[in-house]
Amino acid sequence: PDGELVTPDKLAAWLNEDILLRRVNKKPATRKGRARVRARQPAVRREQAALAEVKALAETLEVPLAEAVTLLANDREDYVPPTGLTPPDDSDGDDSGDGERSLLTRSTIDAYIAAVMELWRVQVAHGNKNTENPRGAAVRGFLEQRSRRRHRLDRDSYKDRGSDGIQAGYSDNEWLRIHEYLLSGAAQAPQHFRTRVDLLFGHYYLLRGENRRKMELADLSLLDYRQRKAQLDAAAL
Repeated sequence: PDGELVTPDKLAAWLNEDILLRRVNKKPATRKGRARVRARQPAVRREQAALAEVKALAETLEVPLAEAVTLLANDREDYVPPTGLTPPDDSDGDDSGDGERSLLTRSTIDAYIAAVMELWRVQVAHGNKNTENPRGAAVRGFLEQRSRRRHRLDRDSYKDRGSDGIQAGYSDNEWLRIHEYLLSGAAQAPQHFRTRVDLLFGHYYLLRGENRRKMELADLSLLDYRQRKAQLDAAAL
Protein backbone atom coordinates (compact mmCIF):
# COMPACT_ATOMS: atom_id res chain seq x y z
CA PRO A 1 0.00 0.00 0.00
CA ASP A 2 2.90 2.44 0.58
CA GLY A 3 4.37 1.87 -2.88
CA GLU A 4 7.99 3.02 -3.23
CA LEU A 5 8.17 4.85 0.11
CA VAL A 6 11.15 3.96 2.29
CA THR A 7 10.19 2.41 5.64
CA PRO A 8 12.16 0.69 8.45
CA ASP A 9 10.68 -2.71 7.56
CA LYS A 10 11.60 -2.36 3.89
CA LEU A 11 15.16 -1.31 4.62
CA ALA A 12 15.65 -4.16 7.11
CA ALA A 13 14.19 -6.70 4.66
CA TRP A 14 16.40 -5.43 1.84
CA LEU A 15 19.50 -5.80 3.99
CA ASN A 16 18.52 -9.24 5.30
CA GLU A 17 17.46 -10.71 1.95
CA ASP A 18 19.94 -9.06 -0.41
CA ILE A 19 22.81 -6.86 0.80
CA LEU A 20 23.93 -9.02 3.74
CA LEU A 21 24.00 -12.06 1.46
CA ARG A 22 25.68 -10.32 -1.47
CA ARG A 23 29.18 -11.45 -2.37
CA VAL A 24 31.81 -9.64 -4.37
CA ASN A 25 33.59 -11.40 -7.22
CA LYS A 26 37.18 -10.75 -8.07
CA LYS A 27 37.44 -8.51 -11.09
CA PRO A 28 37.77 -10.40 -14.39
CA ALA A 29 40.59 -9.67 -16.78
CA THR A 30 40.05 -6.52 -18.83
CA ARG A 31 39.10 -7.10 -22.43
CA LYS A 32 41.68 -5.97 -24.95
CA GLY A 33 39.17 -4.08 -27.08
CA ARG A 34 37.89 -2.15 -24.10
CA ALA A 35 41.43 -1.36 -23.02
CA ARG A 36 42.25 0.02 -26.48
CA VAL A 37 39.21 2.30 -26.36
CA ARG A 38 40.30 3.66 -22.98
CA ALA A 39 43.85 4.16 -24.23
CA ARG A 40 42.60 6.46 -26.96
CA GLN A 41 40.84 8.73 -24.47
CA PRO A 42 42.86 11.65 -23.11
CA ALA A 43 44.28 10.52 -19.79
CA VAL A 44 43.81 13.85 -18.03
CA ARG A 45 40.17 14.21 -19.07
CA ARG A 46 39.41 10.62 -18.03
CA GLU A 47 41.05 11.16 -14.65
CA GLN A 48 39.16 14.40 -14.08
CA ALA A 49 35.82 12.81 -14.94
CA ALA A 50 36.46 9.83 -12.65
CA LEU A 51 37.52 12.03 -9.73
CA ALA A 52 34.53 14.36 -10.19
CA GLU A 53 32.12 11.41 -10.22
CA VAL A 54 33.57 9.96 -7.01
CA LYS A 55 33.49 13.32 -5.21
CA ALA A 56 29.88 13.99 -6.29
CA LEU A 57 28.73 10.58 -5.05
CA ALA A 58 30.65 10.92 -1.77
CA GLU A 59 29.16 14.38 -1.09
CA THR A 60 25.63 13.23 -1.93
CA LEU A 61 25.78 10.16 0.31
CA GLU A 62 28.06 11.81 2.93
CA VAL A 63 30.50 8.90 2.84
CA PRO A 64 34.31 8.81 2.46
CA LEU A 65 35.78 8.82 -1.05
CA ALA A 66 37.02 5.25 -0.61
CA GLU A 67 33.49 4.00 0.07
CA ALA A 68 32.14 5.85 -2.97
CA VAL A 69 34.80 4.16 -5.11
CA THR A 70 33.83 0.77 -3.65
CA LEU A 71 30.18 1.34 -4.53
CA LEU A 72 31.03 2.26 -8.12
CA ALA A 73 33.40 -0.71 -8.44
CA ASN A 74 30.72 -3.11 -7.19
CA ASP A 75 28.10 -1.72 -9.59
CA ARG A 76 30.26 -1.58 -12.74
CA GLU A 77 32.26 -4.46 -14.10
CA ASP A 78 34.64 -2.23 -16.12
CA TYR A 79 34.97 0.61 -13.60
CA VAL A 80 38.39 2.30 -13.44
CA PRO A 81 38.90 4.32 -10.21
CA PRO A 82 40.86 7.60 -10.08
CA THR A 83 44.57 7.39 -9.42
CA GLY A 84 45.25 6.79 -5.73
CA LEU A 85 41.68 5.72 -4.95
CA THR A 86 41.80 2.03 -5.79
CA PRO A 87 38.88 0.34 -4.00
CA PRO A 88 39.94 -1.68 -0.95
CA ASP A 89 39.50 -5.42 -0.71
CA ASP A 90 36.03 -5.99 0.74
CA SER A 91 36.89 -9.46 1.95
CA ASP A 92 35.92 -10.26 5.52
CA GLY A 93 37.74 -13.57 5.50
CA ASP A 94 34.60 -15.59 4.82
CA ASP A 95 35.38 -17.87 1.90
CA SER A 96 32.71 -19.68 -0.03
CA GLY A 97 35.05 -22.44 -1.14
CA ASP A 98 36.23 -21.08 -4.47
CA GLY A 99 38.49 -18.42 -2.95
CA GLU A 100 36.94 -15.69 -5.12
CA ARG A 101 33.75 -14.54 -3.40
CA SER A 102 33.54 -12.63 -0.12
CA LEU A 103 30.83 -10.87 1.88
CA LEU A 104 30.57 -7.09 2.01
CA THR A 105 32.09 -5.31 5.01
CA ARG A 106 30.11 -3.09 7.36
CA SER A 107 31.56 0.09 5.86
CA THR A 108 30.32 -0.86 2.40
CA ILE A 109 26.89 -1.79 3.78
CA ASP A 110 26.79 1.61 5.51
CA ALA A 111 27.36 3.27 2.14
CA TYR A 112 24.39 1.40 0.64
CA ILE A 113 22.25 2.44 3.60
CA ALA A 114 23.36 6.05 3.13
CA ALA A 115 21.95 5.98 -0.41
CA VAL A 116 18.58 4.74 0.88
CA MET A 117 18.59 7.36 3.64
CA GLU A 118 19.13 10.07 1.04
CA LEU A 119 16.08 8.78 -0.87
CA TRP A 120 14.07 8.79 2.37
CA ARG A 121 15.01 12.42 3.09
CA VAL A 122 13.83 13.44 -0.37
CA GLN A 123 10.53 11.60 0.13
CA VAL A 124 9.93 13.27 3.50
CA ALA A 125 10.81 16.68 2.03
CA HIS A 126 8.09 16.16 -0.58
CA GLY A 127 5.47 15.71 2.15
CA ASN A 128 5.14 11.93 2.28
CA LYS A 129 4.00 10.34 5.53
CA ASN A 130 6.93 7.94 5.99
CA THR A 131 8.56 10.18 8.59
CA GLU A 132 9.90 7.37 10.80
CA ASN A 133 13.67 7.03 10.46
CA PRO A 134 14.34 3.82 8.48
CA ARG A 135 17.62 3.22 10.32
CA GLY A 136 15.90 1.53 13.22
CA ALA A 137 16.80 -1.15 15.75
CA ALA A 138 16.74 -3.98 13.18
CA VAL A 139 19.18 -2.19 10.86
CA ARG A 140 21.52 -1.33 13.70
CA GLY A 141 21.39 -4.95 14.85
CA PHE A 142 22.37 -6.21 11.39
CA LEU A 143 25.33 -3.82 11.30
CA GLU A 144 26.52 -4.79 14.76
CA GLN A 145 26.26 -8.46 13.81
CA ARG A 146 28.43 -7.90 10.73
CA SER A 147 30.97 -5.92 12.77
CA ARG A 148 31.26 -8.70 15.37
CA ARG A 149 31.69 -11.29 12.65
CA ARG A 150 34.40 -9.24 10.98
CA HIS A 151 36.21 -8.73 14.27
CA ARG A 152 36.10 -12.45 15.04
CA LEU A 153 37.44 -13.37 11.60
CA ASP A 154 40.21 -10.76 11.86
CA ARG A 155 41.30 -12.23 15.18
CA ASP A 156 41.22 -15.79 13.86
CA SER A 157 43.30 -14.84 10.82
CA TYR A 158 45.75 -12.71 12.88
CA LYS A 159 45.09 -9.69 10.68
CA ASP A 160 47.14 -6.58 11.45
CA ARG A 161 44.41 -4.40 12.96
CA GLY A 162 46.76 -1.44 13.27
CA SER A 163 47.33 -1.11 9.52
CA ASP A 164 44.24 1.09 9.03
CA GLY A 165 44.44 2.92 12.34
CA ILE A 166 45.26 6.48 13.28
CA GLN A 167 48.65 6.33 11.54
CA ALA A 168 47.19 5.29 8.20
CA GLY A 169 47.26 8.00 5.55
CA TYR A 170 49.60 9.38 2.91
CA SER A 171 53.33 9.89 2.87
CA ASP A 172 55.08 13.24 2.28
CA ASN A 173 55.78 12.27 -1.32
CA GLU A 174 52.15 11.25 -1.93
CA TRP A 175 50.96 14.55 -0.41
CA LEU A 176 53.20 16.50 -2.78
CA ARG A 177 52.12 14.44 -5.78
CA ILE A 178 48.45 15.13 -5.01
CA HIS A 179 49.03 18.89 -5.04
CA GLU A 180 51.26 18.78 -8.11
CA TYR A 181 48.48 16.99 -9.96
CA LEU A 182 45.81 19.44 -8.80
CA LEU A 183 47.94 22.48 -9.63
CA SER A 184 48.81 21.15 -13.09
CA GLY A 185 45.12 20.76 -13.98
CA ALA A 186 43.79 23.93 -12.32
CA ALA A 187 43.98 25.93 -15.58
CA GLN A 188 41.74 23.45 -17.42
CA ALA A 189 39.46 22.55 -14.51
CA PRO A 190 38.85 25.20 -11.80
CA GLN A 191 37.48 22.44 -9.57
CA HIS A 192 41.09 21.34 -9.00
CA PHE A 193 41.78 24.57 -7.10
CA ARG A 194 38.65 24.03 -4.99
CA THR A 195 39.71 20.45 -4.24
CA ARG A 196 43.21 21.59 -3.23
CA VAL A 197 41.83 24.18 -0.80
CA ASP A 198 39.52 21.54 0.65
CA LEU A 199 42.45 19.15 1.16
CA LEU A 200 44.56 21.84 2.84
CA PHE A 201 41.74 22.74 5.24
CA GLY A 202 41.17 19.10 6.14
CA HIS A 203 44.88 18.41 6.59
CA TYR A 204 46.01 21.43 8.59
CA TYR A 205 42.83 22.24 10.54
CA LEU A 206 41.70 18.62 11.08
CA LEU A 207 38.18 19.49 9.94
CA ARG A 208 35.51 16.91 9.16
CA GLY A 209 34.00 16.78 5.70
CA GLU A 210 30.60 18.11 6.79
CA ASN A 211 32.24 21.15 8.38
CA ARG A 212 34.19 21.97 5.22
CA ARG A 213 31.19 21.51 2.91
CA LYS A 214 29.15 24.06 4.89
CA MET A 215 31.95 26.62 4.94
CA GLU A 216 31.39 29.95 3.17
CA LEU A 217 33.69 32.85 2.33
CA ALA A 218 32.09 34.88 5.13
CA ASP A 219 33.41 32.30 7.62
CA LEU A 220 37.05 32.91 6.65
CA SER A 221 39.49 35.62 7.66
CA LEU A 222 43.14 36.52 6.98
CA LEU A 223 45.94 36.94 9.49
CA ASP A 224 49.00 38.92 8.37
CA TYR A 225 52.43 37.49 9.24
CA ARG A 226 55.10 40.14 8.87
CA GLN A 227 58.51 39.36 7.45
CA ARG A 228 60.76 37.51 9.85
CA LYS A 229 62.81 34.60 8.61
CA ALA A 230 60.90 34.38 5.33
CA GLN A 231 61.77 36.64 2.39
CA LEU A 232 58.19 37.90 1.91
CA ASP A 233 55.25 38.79 4.08
CA ALA A 234 52.56 36.11 4.21
CA ALA A 235 48.85 35.91 4.98
CA ALA A 236 47.36 32.91 6.75
CA LEU A 237 43.77 31.93 5.96
